[in-house]
Amino acid sequence: MPGRASSRRSFFGAALGGSLHAGAPSRRENPNIVLILLDDMGYSDIGCFGGEIRTPSIDRLASEGVRLTRFHNNGVCCPTRASLLTGLFPHQAGVGHMDADWGLPGYRGHLHRYCITLPEALRDHGYRTIMSGKWHLGTAAPDVPWARGFDHFYGIPQGGGVYFWPTTLARDIVLFDRHDGRGPVVTTPGPEFYSTDAFTAYSVQQIRRSAEEDRPFFLYAAYVAPHFPHQAWESDVRKYLGAYMGGWENLRRSRYRRQVEMGIIENRFQLPPCDGGDWENLPRDRKVALDRQMAVYAAQMDNLDRNVGRLLQTLAESGIEKNTLVLFLSDNGAQLNGPLGDEQRPGALFGSRESFGKYARGWANLGNTPFRRYKLEQHEGGNSTPLIARWPEGIRAAGRLQSQPGHVIDIMPTCLEAAGLPARRVASAGRRQDLEGISLLPFLREPKQETPRTLFWEHRGNRAARIGDWKVVAAHGHPWELYNLREDLTELDDLAARLPGRVRELQAAYDQWAQRCHVLPWPVKRIR
Repeated sequence: MPGRASSRRSFFGAALGGSLHAGAPSRRENPNIVLILLDDMGYSDIGCFGGEIRTPSIDRLASEGVRLTRFHNNGVCCPTRASLLTGLFPHQAGVGHMDADWGLPGYRGHLHRYCITLPEALRDHGYRTIMSGKWHLGTAAPDVPWARGFDHFYGIPQGGGVYFWPTTLARDIVLFDRHDGRGPVVTTPGPEFYSTDAFTAYSVQQIRRSAEEDRPFFLYAAYVAPHFPHQAWESDVRKYLGAYMGGWENLRRSRYRRQVEMGIIENRFQLPPCDGGDWENLPRDRKVALDRQMAVYAAQMDNLDRNVGRLLQTLAESGIEKNTLVLFLSDNGAQLNGPLGDEQRPGALFGSRESFGKYARGWANLGNTPFRRYKLEQHEGGNSTPLIARWPEGIRAAGRLQSQPGHVIDIMPTCLEAAGLPARRVASAGRRQDLEGISLLPFLREPKQETPRTLFWEHRGNRAARIGDWKVVAAHGHPWELYNLREDLTELDDLAARLPGRVRELQAAYDQWAQRCHVLPWPVKRIR
């Protein structure tokens, strides 16, 4: 059980929001659904996508399931979570920027009250709905997880990276159980607290309760790892010390070679030039410090992988593994920081509970192999994520790669179809919602010819549009770049000057989408 619950009521409000589901509690053939979301993990930071960090549990998911190699998030945390839970583009859901309410339809900082969330839709059809980890979609009483469809919650209503306790960030850890009659309470973690471990312990407890009740469940395990500040158990850090002394460029080339060998990427797509700076000319003491930075990051991932293993083991021990759909992804690409990292507290050992450090730019460049650019941007390095799906009874092609383009707006339709519900329109409590995404189940169940997609992104003026194989992308204040992703997946050959008509075509589509979905030019003029 997580840390002892205090009697103090959460300042997020005790309003429960919503009503108890009307669905029958008896178990049906509906699959359980476990949605695992990481925070700031780079595209290649797991073994089954080319990384050297030891991630056997996640790799097992891949070997027993399907890896989608061309899947996309929204390039940043809050907007990705909004799309994940609503099947809408983030501005449509009210979260076009972050969690501050600017008084504008696309920038409310919380999910619109008229939106239907995935847990609401599943709860209406008899699912137990559980969340552990980071919410980051509003902290007012009508906006918290228990008001937006979750029966059970343990975690952080706000954002940010919280690992040890006392935390280096001012964040509350909140516990809520719809059926205990107490409302939400702030917990008091003990000195053994480490958020990845604690969130998993709660998830394990809830999986077992669901199995005992013989009811299908939806678990949203939204870890804060490996978001900064990078902090890890020192016993895990020691496993990786010295492993990164070869530098980011050598490791990027190694990851790229493994990706080619695995079939994650074809060798005709070139690895972009290194963006981390000259490793070889750094003094040794600086290399040692940078090696520790990446060792701490690797330790966070190593710990997280063990916790994924705990979830999988619990499913197996509970006898429900075969009829459980597990989805695994990240909310954005790796975080761009200063050349040598920054914000480290003087005198604190990097990675300890007293520290507040970010790793160097070169390590983020490594994490996003084989792509360029970073979190907050809409180049492939900013908005690409692995997606792994395993469902032994529903997805039988174990170990397969699938290159069908996908987007986080597809997660809700995919889960709904898996649960036997309509995948394009959802209804709950008198509300109706047309979903923007598609169900990916047909592509997960068997090899299929790719379906062209029309997709859009915007955050802080960083914007992109994809129609079929063509993509325009621009950083804030910069002109559109144009790429043919079938020929240039790593975005190295900008065709904008040679094909201005194609740029105008995609820009017109982007402008129409922006108008439809409440996207405003950056910087947005706030009303509040």
